[in-house]
Amino acid sequence: MFDAPPQNPQSVGDIIGRGFRLFRRNVPLLLRAQIMPCIVMASGHIIIQVAATYGMKNPKDLGLLLMGMAAFCVGIVVSMIGLWLLTIRQFAFVRLANGLAETYDEASQFAYKKKWTIIGLFFLSYFFGIGLLVFWGAEIVLSGFLGAKLLPVAAVGMLFGTFGLILSLGLLSIYYLLMTSALACEDQRWSSLLGRVFNLIRHDVWRACGFAILLSIIISIFSWTLSLPVVALAVFELFRSGFPSNHLDPATAMPFYCLVLSQFWQAIINMFLVPISFMSAGLFYRDLKVRQEGLDVIQNLKQLAPTGA
Repeated sequence: MFDAPPQNPQSVGDIIGRGFRLFRRNVPLLLRAQIMPCIVMASGHIIIQVAATYGMKNPKDLGLLLMGMAAFCVGIVVSMIGLWLLTIRQFAFVRLANGLAETYDEASQFAYKKKWTIIGLFFLSYFFGIGLLVFWGAEIVLSGFLGAKLLPVAAVGMLFGTFGLILSLGLLSIYYLLMTSALACEDQRWSSLLGRVFNLIRHDVWRACGFAILLSIIISIFSWTLSLPVVALAVFELFRSGFPSNHLDPATAMPFYCLVLSQFWQAIINMFLVPISFMSAGLFYRDLKVRQEGLDVIQNLKQLAPTGA
């Protein structure tokens, strides 16, 4: 059951808590909708892992290497298709969480209209991320080169570059989350939302950073905790196989069933944590609009208009 979101501004903790409560109340619907894309993603990850572990372990065997590289590329494509389908589902969840659709089918129909925009947002975020890595990586390398004879200069320059890289990627992640929320909530072109989302973050950047940090910490704690059974099994199988005395590579020492199980276990974890993250981000986007654009006032006026009050 997706009840209407509160009209008044909410704290960051209340927003994330509401994301968890909405998931708990709608577990059957949310899990059922994500089964297919999560299976596709897990299958792609298994293909990638098998290709990297067995197909590329002997560079001298050209035929095996080419087969491994081909399988690796296939795995990436399959994983991206699964991620694309999963993101479309998250768009529908965000609309339901924000009270913009009555049923999942209605929300899903709107989400599928944005399917190509999602791909564009993927590539845009990817290229921006690569650009940031190149820029700050060059700054770190240049600092080390210029400060080769002056250790304090090199240390300060490299520290500045590392901090700039972390901060830039963090802000890009926040922008990506809120941009997906804006695309899910607004019936507008993506180009018109780029500046709008930027302004929402710019006017409340510290609160946005606080939201992202708190959400990341909570999701990471749950993810690590839920991963412990598979990690324990993997460690057990490694030592049971004689690692490290009998094997040089832990990946090849791992039984194949562990590779498959770990990926499907991660898919199950994603089915729980990904919708919570997206719904929380969607609610935070709505809260920014309430605070900065008076969304609650606008909606109240729209409700009064038909009555002539």
